[in-house]
Amino acid sequence: MNKYNHATDDFTRYTHDPNNPNSLANFAIDFLLEDSFGKIWIASEQNGLDRFDPETNVFTHFRADSKPGSISSNSIFTMCEDSKKRLWVGTNAGLNGFDRATETFKSYSQIDGMPNDGVMGIQ
Repeated sequence: MNKYNHATDDFTRYTHDPNNPNSLANFAIDFLLEDSFGKIWIASEQNGLDRFDPETNVFTHFRADSKPGSISSNSIFTMCEDSKKRLWVGTNAGLNGFDRATETFKSYSQIDGMPNDGVMGIQ
């Protein structure tokens, strides 16, 4: 991921560094979203979700695991922020709503009435 600095006319490059847990989680980026709080959300179809804070240059990783509140899958297809500033993430295992206060996800799947578990787009 590259960030352009208009004042200096140069780029800062953010890459994956396996020795740095605060770096980009992977080289593959399939989807980017800047939210209303200025955070950059970075998704991939294999490596989950990252949140980048441009003020601190720190990446926070969100990965699927067995813990309650984790994202339902590391295979992410789409994201959007709604009019109430809620982040929604579509995966191959359902729709995930992000709770900013607890930094956890609530997942919705076929069991909850979704037509299927694969969410390829959000409108």
